[in-house]
Amino acid sequence: MVGVMAQEPPKKKKKLNIDESESLYDYTKQVISSNASFQFAIVANPEINAKDTVNCPFKQALKELQFRTDIAFIVVLGNITADGSTASLEIARDMLKKSEKQFYVVPGRKDIVLENAGGTEFKRVFGDDCFRANVNGVFFLGLNTTQLVAAETGHF
Repeated sequence: MVGVMAQEPPKKKKKLNIDESESLYDYTKQVISSNASFQFAIVANPEINAKDTVNCPFKQALKELQFRTDIAFIVVLGNITADGSTASLEIARDMLKKSEKQFYVVPGRKDIVLENAGGTEFKRVFGDDCFRANVNGVFFLGLNTTQLVAAETGHF
């Protein structure tokens, strides 16, 4: 787990909203001038296994983060599961929901390639395989970069 603090110099506050007519470039130019100060947690490779959740380090990490009032949200990066199973994905989602912190999740190779449905279960369980979020005027974009070898397709 790594904590990161995002701080920008104080400037005049203005409400930032992105709509379909704005480009991402225009939006990021606005965000750079935001007055944001917050911390968030990054958890990478939790590798949840539905067959063994008793001694799960991910569960312990979430328990510790739940009581951190200085953490605005949690980002979980890649290999959410050890085996790509739907049961493991659902357990990970339920653990995150119990933490009562806002969370954002991006799958890893094990979540997409090892999953029998080729990534569709990840999207069903978590709602999508990428995210975008505006937190205190700072724009976050999480992308699935896992290549689906069998289909010879991939992501940016």
